[in-house]
Amino acid sequence: MRLRVHLAGPLAAPIAGLVCLGGCAPDSAPAVLPDQRLQVDVMIEPSGLRVVSIADGPSGTLGTPRSEGALGYVLEAHDGTVVARGGADDPRVWRSEWLDGVELVTEHSAADFGLCKLNLPTVDGVLVLSEQTAEGPREIGRVDFQPGLGKRESPLGGAADVLGPPVRIAGNAEVALDIMVMSEGYTSGEMAKFASDADTLMKAFLSQPAVAGHQKKINVWRLDVLSRETGVDDPDADVKVDTAFDVSFGKGDFHRRVTSTPKGVELARSLAGPTADVIVLLVNHVAHGGSGSGNFIVTTANQGTLGGTVLAHEFGHAVMGLADEYDIGSCDKKKKAPNISKSPDRDELPWADLVAPSTPLPTPLGTPGVGAFEGGSYCQSGIWRPVERCLMRQLDAPFCPVCARELDRVIAQLGQPAPSGDGEASPAPPETACPVEWRGDGVCDACLGDDPDCDGPYCPVAWYADGICDWCLGDDPDCAAAP
Repeated sequence: MRLRVHLAGPLAAPIAGLVCLGGCAPDSAPAVLPDQRLQVDVMIEPSGLRVVSIADGPSGTLGTPRSEGALGYVLEAHDGTVVARGGADDPRVWRSEWLDGVELVTEHSAADFGLCKLNLPTVDGVLVLSEQTAEGPREIGRVDFQPGLGKRESPLGGAADVLGPPVRIAGNAEVALDIMVMSEGYTSGEMAKFASDADTLMKAFLSQPAVAGHQKKINVWRLDVLSRETGVDDPDADVKVDTAFDVSFGKGDFHRRVTSTPKGVELARSLAGPTADVIVLLVNHVAHGGSGSGNFIVTTANQGTLGGTVLAHEFGHAVMGLADEYDIGSCDKKKKAPNISKSPDRDELPWADLVAPSTPLPTPLGTPGVGAFEGGSYCQSGIWRPVERCLMRQLDAPFCPVCARELDRVIAQLGQPAPSGDGEASPAPPETACPVEWRGDGVCDACLGDDPDCDGPYCPVAWYADGICDWCLGDDPDCAAAP
């Protein structure tokens, strides 16, 4: 039996086929997983883990991030059987980017909370989250998992503050990447302004060169959520405002890091629903600021049409798994992404197929086209990027061919089904949606089923035929129904 797992972008939670982080033996009996899958939101807090919501699982439109996950999770049934294991990005890491004049300024910071989206089977058990450290995996916390559908916690109210159903403002596709734009800091008398601000932002975003060609596959929705007061909190100015999602500017040097609280994030995800691939909180404030964590983006409304460019950059992180290509900041040579490389050698470049034979490697500045230009991931040396100028490096440039191809990959695989669990292989996608040329190109394409690039800390090839079903491997014989 062969089960193909069709995954592409970094939005939805990983299909549960996952790491053994403590307590699970390699010779455990293979689990017989139920057909139904659940989308589970788990809040990480200083006090531990908490299951926030459980809903019917998504159809597998998008999958695991291409960037290397920082967290591992294990779901054990009460008899000790491992029924799900895998990896996910750490939602406690926030990336903040804002405009300083025309320059995009970025910083990374860690919060003590974050909301993980996981895709789990309908099995009672214990869910354990762990993080990677220099000494190995360290447990963050564990929580009892009871898959009762419809569990919701509405921390800031919710239903009474939502002024009607979502309004589609762009797109008309049945199978599409869905972006939900929600209002923050807009009062009942300012909803017309929110509609105008959202329209301006998203028109600018959809007009970006790499995005414009995919407009028919992108739906944008607007959800009018009432705030009782205008604006958002600003601790430096001693301003406290009663808003829907409790968004606030940061303090001191981190003032332009505009983020929500754990309960605000919970509420936004709850209101957006499980079908929203990207959530954008549009903040009613005149100052520039914003942040992003996973598929959750916060941005202020005073960036005009340039805000669409900033959003496209954030979209590159959230949807396409792209790294920043700046060469200033805190150098991160451990980062893995489709648009950076630790070597300029042709046989090690993830984008080698886009480099002309005559292009020198490494590539000198001023050379046109795709090559290997030194500097990226906040490092001045030791990291190479595909082109000299790209939107992931500066705002006055479009996505480069390498980054644009990542969006092509995501869009091409929209709607590809997740494993059906019925013992039959789901049909392979057409070659145009998941061409064989992607195998072994340096980027994990799980839609191929056996891409060696998918071998990583949370889905190593050593898991193949080890007695535990690992969906992420695509053809693991352990996923056959047990007799």
